[in-house]
Formats: sequence, structure tokens, C-alpha cells
Amino acid sequence: MIDAESIHVNGKMFTWKKRIHTHLIYERLDRSIARKDWSSIYPNAYELHGNFACSDHCHIILVTSPQPEKRKAFPFRFQNFWQNCEDFNSMATDNWRTQFSGTNMFKFTKKLKVIKQVAKD
Repeated sequence: MIDAESIHVNGKMFTWKKRIHTHLIYERLDRSIARKDWSSIYPNAYELHGNFACSDHCHIILVTSPQPEKRKAFPFRFQNFWQNCEDFNSMATDNWRTQFSGTNMFKFTKKLKVIKQVAKD
């Protein structure tokens, strides 16, 4: 006998649905299984269930290399104490002199973006 295990499910647990009279029944009839040696090669693999579109069964997606979650970046905020730093003042002054073409508001926002990028680096 082969030593196998069921693959972890992310999201919806059920793969089948049926309406009997007025009751809607959901079950997990379909599943992915893997041998232990396969699971050691793909330790982060998981099963993902799709929507019930044209059938009473939903499709199963086996994800073997999950994408790392993108962390939401903290919003950039100006810190008042930066004004006391000579390096920041000279950097801001130098970058504020950068020339852009466009409306005054466009120039203003471009200069702020340049200073923000330099300050973040």
C-alpha cells in the first residue's frame, strides 16, 4: 500500500452541491492526494476550489508553488524632525530645483514624488 495524504485546502472546502427539495447540500467529494515523497518536494502545495459554474462539481486547482503574499506598503508620511537634519534639507532643496514641464500642480506633484523617492532610499 502506498503511503498517501490529503492535500491541504485553502478557501472553500466543498466541491459538490445538490438541491434536494428545498435544501441545498454541500459536500467535499473530490480531493487531491499525494505521496509523502511528493509532499516533501512540494511542502507548500495546496488545493484550491473554483466556483460552481456549469456543473454541480467545482474545478480543483493544485497549486505547487504559491506566490508570496504581497505586503501592503505603509504610506509615506513626512516626519517633522527631518527638518532638523541638514542632509534632508540639502537633499530636498537640490531635488526641488529639478525642472519639469506641465501645469503648476503637475510640477508640484512630480517634485514631491522625487523628494519622496530620495527620502525613502
